[in-house]
Amino acid sequence: MNYEELEKKRLLRKHTFTKGQIKQQIDLARRDLGVAKDNLKNESYDWAYAIAYNAILQSARALLFSRGYRPVGENQHKTVIETLKSELENSPDLTDRANRMRKRRHKVVYSFSGMVSETEANEALELADKIVQNIVDLVGEEELCK
Repeated sequence: MNYEELEKKRLLRKHTFTKGQIKQQIDLARRDLGVAKDNLKNESYDWAYAIAYNAILQSARALLFSRGYRPVGENQHKTVIETLKSELENSPDLTDRANRMRKRRHKVVYSFSGMVSETEANEALELADKIVQNIVDLVGEEELCK
């Protein structure tokens, strides 16, 4: 679904963000990647997975902000991840995996402990790295540093 369709459904609202606000989201995503890596080393696989997902979320928010939108209402995580489909349309596998990760992360954080394996946590971190880098490329990091 594109931005206009999500706006019509009242899931997005136009908003103006500063470069600093967009950069802050990228910085949060990078911080979360580091925290996820640390938790992976400490064998805290559930938390590594959840924080890797959060890195995707924060970077996707940066992209959304750079396009002049913010999520509103319920299910904002779902809306933010949905916007990735139009932005990363050449990489549907990445966006599908991010959406599956969104759903699983909810169970990891709110329902069950010990459900993420080391392999899953590693794969989540690799996915988060790819998506964050794709988004940094789309947003244009040099533009944010001006």
